[in-house]
Amino acid sequence: MHIAGHMFLSMIGLIGLLTGLGCQTAPKAPLATFEHKPLLIHLPGVAGDNFLARSFVAAVKRGGFDTETRIYNWTRKNTWIGNLQNYDTNRATASELAAEIMAIRAIEPNRPILLSCESGGAGPAIWTLEALPPGCQVDGVILLAPAMSPDYDLSKALSRVRGKLIAFHSKGDGFILGWGTRTWGTIDGKKVTAAGYAGFVQPEQPADADQYRKLESIAYDRAWFGKYGNAGDHTGGMGKGFASGYIAPLLVALAKDAETDRTQRAVHFTGQRIEDVNE
Repeated sequence: MHIAGHMFLSMIGLIGLLTGLGCQTAPKAPLATFEHKPLLIHLPGVAGDNFLARSFVAAVKRGGFDTETRIYNWTRKNTWIGNLQNYDTNRATASELAAEIMAIRAIEPNRPILLSCESGGAGPAIWTLEALPPGCQVDGVILLAPAMSPDYDLSKALSRVRGKLIAFHSKGDGFILGWGTRTWGTIDGKKVTAAGYAGFVQPEQPADADQYRKLESIAYDRAWFGKYGNAGDHTGGMGKGFASGYIAPLLVALAKDAETDRTQRAVHFTGQRIEDVNE
């Protein structure tokens, strides 16, 4: 690998280490209670299951989201660039996760299922959604610093999301998601500035405008640095302060919305059946 490549990887590791450090705060009381305990599946970046990913899911729970968490390690290569460019295998591992989600849905149809991911994990997260059959949905998705091309058509993936797909981007992430992805490519194989820098853009047809209403783009806010310690760099959204103070309430809202929606639909269905019987 060229020297520039080694520098690129070293910088990611350094940023990740510095972001993961910080004071451990006391766990918050649950922000909400659920009839069915939510499941959060987190897809890490090209480094795979590491300290940063584990710190993130732990911080989300400490922030008051009473959830079962799982880190799905989709990486199969020994190098980060290898994982970034392992296109066919990455899609295959996404299909495996989709099969697992289908199995969970068959057993626990009312359980809130959420996906979160970081950086290169956005690719397998989106491909997991695309691999789900029609009618099988997760309840919400959060993409942190997605290393995907900004014009990737999210229509099919969005059709497998019941609630929102929330994507965070920051122009402070120009080294990794600007120079880095222009040099080494995005997770979907384009040498362009990634969506995690300035956000996704809806491509022209055949993109489904109705599905794109589920996409919510959130740009970096400078106030997050003082409040959560998020500097807007590549791993700022993964830090303990931001994960527990901002992401946890967001996930709670997505899961609670899913539970409320299913309850309302169940009541409507029951009422409709009663009316039919009375007629």
